[in-house]
Amino acid sequence: MMKRRTTSRAKIFDAALSLLNEYSFEAITVDKIIEVSGVAKQTYYNHFATKQDVYVELSYKELFERTKTNVEDACAKYSMADQRLNRFFQLCENSLKKDGHIERALMKEGLLASATPEKIAPYMLAINDELKHLITPAIESGDLRGDTPLDFCIELIAGTLSNLVINWTNIPNYRLTRNRKLYTRVLVESLLKK
Repeated sequence: MMKRRTTSRAKIFDAALSLLNEYSFEAITVDKIIEVSGVAKQTYYNHFATKQDVYVELSYKELFERTKTNVEDACAKYSMADQRLNRFFQLCENSLKKDGHIERALMKEGLLASATPEKIAPYMLAINDELKHLITPAIESGDLRGDTPLDFCIELIAGTLSNLVINWTNIPNYRLTRNRKLYTRVLVESLLKK
């Protein structure tokens, strides 16, 4: 069996993510990422100029991977759009609760700190492509409310997810479960016929 080679970028991402389990973002240095990743200093700088660059890209990558996994789980478990949406947002809540400190760091130091639309655009397009699977059954069955276009449905789902995550990231004692249920109910009622 052929051994899979891990790229330098992957090693850097793995190291940066693992360091968040041990240290605050402020305590993590480029040298520490280099040490844990095992890549040469020049290799690191061939890929990234700063620590911030690593965490910005890592946050996009993690957001996409987690969203994709949650969509796949919701679609595998349920065939109806309302059930898929409920399951998807429940899984997102679970992720936030499970890896809260990592999620907060990635949001604050990655996504929210980035002002580079050209970097985030490919990830957002990929996420939107995944999110469409949540609503596809309603389109196929004619259960969408009115003549709501698919791209608007996806924007509404993505916006709901963004609001939930950003509020949770920035508001101490945010009522995650209550608000996730409210967001999901309003989203389902807005998009789907009953």
